[in-house]
Amino acid sequence: MKAIQNRPIAGNINLLNIKSKQFKTSLISLYIKRPLNEHEATLNSLIPSILKMGSKNYPTQAHISKKLQELYGSVLGVGVGKLGEKQILNFKLVLANDKYLSEKVSAEAFSVMMDVILNPLIEDGGFVSKHVDIEKSVLKESLLSRINNKGAYAHERCIEEMCKGEPYSINEDGKIEDLDKITPQSLYQHYKKILSESEIDVAITGDVDEDVVLEIEKVIKDKFSFRNREIITIARENIHHEIDEVNHITEAMDVSQGKIVMGYRTNVDVRSDEYIPMFLYSMILGSGAHSKLFMNIREKHSLCYSINSFLEKLKGIMFITAGIDTENFEKTVELIKKEVDDMAEGIISDNELDFAKKFVRNNFQSLKDSIWSLSDYYYNLNNQGRNESVEEFLDKIEKVSIEDIKKVSSNIKLDTIYFLTKKGE
Repeated sequence: MKAIQNRPIAGNINLLNIKSKQFKTSLISLYIKRPLNEHEATLNSLIPSILKMGSKNYPTQAHISKKLQELYGSVLGVGVGKLGEKQILNFKLVLANDKYLSEKVSAEAFSVMMDVILNPLIEDGGFVSKHVDIEKSVLKESLLSRINNKGAYAHERCIEEMCKGEPYSINEDGKIEDLDKITPQSLYQHYKKILSESEIDVAITGDVDEDVVLEIEKVIKDKFSFRNREIITIARENIHHEIDEVNHITEAMDVSQGKIVMGYRTNVDVRSDEYIPMFLYSMILGSGAHSKLFMNIREKHSLCYSINSFLEKLKGIMFITAGIDTENFEKTVELIKKEVDDMAEGIISDNELDFAKKFVRNNFQSLKDSIWSLSDYYYNLNNQGRNESVEEFLDKIEKVSIEDIKKVSSNIKLDTIYFLTKKGE
């Protein structure tokens, strides 16, 4: 059986059924997929939180919460995320599994979520102005506060510089300078547009009986009957890049610790067979206390407070991040490059490979302990064009050899080095 049962239904909706007998709760998630671009990122970022303020049948957050509490403590959450070069508006409903109740509540709870999404409060042809003002203020504060987390800020700045001119450079929360231009009317008109033309996925996660799935499907068909126009197609990410020279960016702030972010183009498509050894490559290089970067740069040379590597799978990018004393910048970069060069030469021990595989197994086994993590994992996997269970993925990991890792490492090219340093240095 496939890990994800994916079937299209009326209204151009994709219904994903993610089966798991691990939980006594269920999770129903609705995802609206938009192209990540500067014209609408800020608009999209505001919408989920405004919708959660109230709907026609449940005019306040208190009314929504009260109704869901009556349905055995169901809870609704909303958010916006970035998936490759897509911006995802998400709505998530956690509820008790009907199997353990004296009555079925899934379809009714899902209908409440649909009311929030499809019947928003409207005044003067737009969203409620008070709600829009509140959420614009909240978003502005959030965008301003990004600079307080210097590690996250440095990572974001590296992305902006490395991917300049590419959609991936755009922050999923949008831009402060866009906020003043947004009115309740313009935001509502944009929302109606994305409802009618966007790809929408509904994912049901848990041990949900087929009759319940069919009830939810019926609600979807009824609520989205207005969607009969062609759905926009979002282009796949371009992952192949030629690098003429490495981009060096240095910025100075009042910081106590320097931040290095090195961006590499892997040129490996997440859908290809090369992705599995590339995933393990990053684990050996910089994930966990047994990784090369941790052991050789942090422990052996004491050059950094923290160091790790991780992949942006859909974009074919690997980032290496480190927190350092600023005077150690050149030596740290030199040693990071050496570790990358060593891996290209196949200088990887059997112990390093075994530790990395064990690290992956432990991390993936923990997915099964959280219905949220499991649902997000399989939804993201579906967007990557893969359909393998956790067990199948781990089986593929076990078969990776040092030679496989050496082979994919030849694709990796350094693109950008970003350094956040102290003022005056």
